[in-house]
Amino acid sequence: GALGIITLSTPVSEAIFPFSRLVSEGRLDAARMGWIESDGQTHVTAPNLKAGAIFSIEGAEKLFENAPVSWSDILTAAAKEGGVTPTFQLPVSMTIQQTSTMDEVQSANVIGIIEGSDANLKQEVLVLSAHLDHIGLSTTDEEDRINNGALDNAAGVATLLETARMLMELERPRRTILFLANTAEEKGLLGAEYFVKNPTSDHVIVANINLDMPILTYNFEDIIVFGGDRSTLRGAIQSAAMQMNIAISDDPFPEQGVFTRSDHFRFVEAGIPAVMLATGMANGGEEAWAEHFAKHYHQPSDDMDKNLDFNAAAKFTELNTRIALVVANADERPLWNKDDFFARQFKGPMQSE
Repeated sequence: GALGIITLSTPVSEAIFPFSRLVSEGRLDAARMGWIESDGQTHVTAPNLKAGAIFSIEGAEKLFENAPVSWSDILTAAAKEGGVTPTFQLPVSMTIQQTSTMDEVQSANVIGIIEGSDANLKQEVLVLSAHLDHIGLSTTDEEDRINNGALDNAAGVATLLETARMLMELERPRRTILFLANTAEEKGLLGAEYFVKNPTSDHVIVANINLDMPILTYNFEDIIVFGGDRSTLRGAIQSAAMQMNIAISDDPFPEQGVFTRSDHFRFVEAGIPAVMLATGMANGGEEAWAEHFAKHYHQPSDDMDKNLDFNAAAKFTELNTRIALVVANADERPLWNKDDFFARQFKGPMQSE
């Protein structure tokens, strides 16, 4: 029933993506996009929401000046185990006014298919996905304003294409594999959402494995499977990883909610088991991830001059190929783990014991 959402910056969010960058890069007044329904209307996930705003830490402090609890005390409570904060009525009101102009643009998802070989299982589809868009030009005064997106997400798309090439040279898997290079991830996971709600065939999508911003600048020894603890996909991925002596590590950023922030989540919302794969923190990974987020994430410097490790890229592609084969050739389709939160929330059709 909320009419609007106000997002408040915190020390954690400042460390990840400072409010000053939201302002300097023009993100607060950038164009918003949606996809068009068959009746010509823009699809809206939450039609009751009319407006939103983002406050800096200093702005948040002003909101709480005369409140029963200070903003600093709220942050302290949020940082504790469980993150439970007090609730109360803020002694302020807000009016938000905006003027919108509408324009229409087109951007396509790109799809390829390897049809399964099993007469019964080929109607079940494993979707491998990677988003093909980035964020365009920065609004800074720097001479180079082009946000190249080498790792976010040309690396994911390149892995997707090379995985498709490798699979084409092998015996066809039992299930059908669909390769989805989807658009408008940076605009709200729109291409993935459109695909899920407007499937291109009557095949049954049984799983999604998504590739978004693999950090391919070091010889990774482990991988992160965001959402892996929620379905039997983890077991399939672990089986493939063991073939290459690659470990699976826990989510290193649980506070960032990565599982809900990329294209795979649109499949989750449709009740389909899904994960996102990324290179892990071992053997220099922690430093490589930290450097990318601090210096290159969503900036022109995310380019081909960042010492990309093409041996690591080949290794990541081989791993994805092995994972696809394990999932596509398994006797059973991937299942949600019993009583998983997202399976309950979105009524996943099948659950394991």
